[in-house]
Amino acid sequence: INFYTEEIKGDTIFLRLHLNELPKLSEVKVEGVKKSKAEGIIKDAGLTKGKIVNENLMTTTKNYIENKYRKEGYYKTKATIITKADTIDNQVNILVNIDKGSKTRIRSIKFEGNSVFSDAKLRRMMKKTKVRNPLRMLRLDLRASKYIKDEYKNDLVTIVEKYKELGYRDARIVSDS
Repeated sequence: INFYTEEIKGDTIFLRLHLNELPKLSEVKVEGVKKSKAEGIIKDAGLTKGKIVNENLMTTTKNYIENKYRKEGYYKTKATIITKADTIDNQVNILVNIDKGSKTRIRSIKFEGNSVFSDAKLRRMMKKTKVRNPLRMLRLDLRASKYIKDEYKNDLVTIVEKYKELGYRDARIVSDS
């Protein structure tokens, strides 16, 4: 919105307003993921036809996509959003390009200061956090070795609770992740 002074007469001022309407969403295309995932992203991000396209929509959509894939173990996901004017007046098309990158994998888990349980027993206590094991495919053990922060923290809490059950009241985890 721009305001312009047209004329001043005594204590009266005449203003001219120039309004620029924000464009509306016409079409969304998502590249870099399967069609079913793309449809889910469009629906979950609220990218519906006729929605007003502004910086906030672009930023929240980008953050939503990157956070969604971070939760799945893709910590290097990059989402790029490009707008292009549509042939219809004051409408834009959006192209969302997603580069998931590679999953963050757990190469090793090391325990220090532990004298109660064996390292193997502690690893077994960690139900969701597993170390990458090349023999896993041969045994048809399909547990993932991907790093998911929330599941890792839950597994650490499980270990602390096991120590507390044995009477170690001051048991705590010191983690570098």
